[in-house]
Amino acid sequence: MFIEHLTNHHDIPHFVWQVVCSSLIWLGLYKLLRNAGGHKKWDGTKKGLWVYSGPEWSCRVVTLIHGLMVIVVASSVTPLSDLIPGGPNSREQEMLFALSLGYFAFDTGWCFFYGWPSFLMFSHHLLSIVALLIPLLIGRSGAETAAALLGTEITNPLLQIRWFLRQAGWYEGTRLGKANDLTFMYLFCIMRVAAGGVLLIKTTYSPHPHVLIKTKQK
Repeated sequence: MFIEHLTNHHDIPHFVWQVVCSSLIWLGLYKLLRNAGGHKKWDGTKKGLWVYSGPEWSCRVVTLIHGLMVIVVASSVTPLSDLIPGGPNSREQEMLFALSLGYFAFDTGWCFFYGWPSFLMFSHHLLSIVALLIPLLIGRSGAETAAALLGTEITNPLLQIRWFLRQAGWYEGTRLGKANDLTFMYLFCIMRVAAGGVLLIKTTYSPHPHVLIKTKQK
């Protein structure tokens, strides 16, 4: 009876299946990019965005797509003007969290497959997974979690673009590289420092969010 209870799919939270599907989709996209790009290696002489299409290139394309999708979806499911911390999750917010959880599961696996990840990278992914799991488990605080996810991911595409520009030889001393860095600094200060600070204060002093949510925001 105990084994049957554990294996009964009805006892598994619905978001678990969404996370599993999301992980498989990100993995499938990665494999598609690897097959499309072949297994060419950069010899350090040629320049251009497509001269190197190894594993990291494909993984960063997946990361770029994830960042862009989070920006679009999180912007549409986050009530920035009248955000009330601690409210119940919407279906769209939970799907967003499952989408990102699947990505972080894929990327963590990729890091371990191609070498032990750095402590900073592993800590970032672990904290991100925990931060996205909490609102799914308690069923609340989806709005502030989506806003925090938007604030952290909005600069991520620029980090990936910088890497691609470096690989192409179009970063050092170029206007394109400087424009990318200036845009990153602007968005970082506005979204992650200013807006993130306001969100932190609003969540901390609100009586509605769970204590885990307040700890997560800090």
